[in-house]
Amino acid sequence: MVDEIYADQVRIGDGGMMPRDQFKTYAKMSITALPDLAVKIHDQIGKGDRVVTRWSADGTHLGDFMGRAATRKRVQIKAIHIHQVVEGMIATLWEEIDMSSVYRQLGIAMA
Repeated sequence: MVDEIYADQVRIGDGGMMPRDQFKTYAKMSITALPDLAVKIHDQIGKGDRVVTRWSADGTHLGDFMGRAATRKRVQIKAIHIHQVVEGMIATLWEEIDMSSVYRQLGIAMA
């Protein structure tokens, strides 16, 4: 699905560019770590070339996640994404994901 919605190069926030293949790697990592991941979209608003999505996801940590072995714990992820769409493809991504909550739920100490 990444090939269908992301441009070849995606600007990350106000920073640098990321090749679409890196998004595929990230998606595969998420699916491996949380194979039963279920995403729910709570709000989605579009204006001009921007789309804002507030979403959450629930899943069970059954595979490696950022170097951490499976804990078999359930986690809930909350996030907001803003996408800039150019010629029908996502060209820029701004994201806010509550990773500190995810780490707490998995019992992973943050440095």
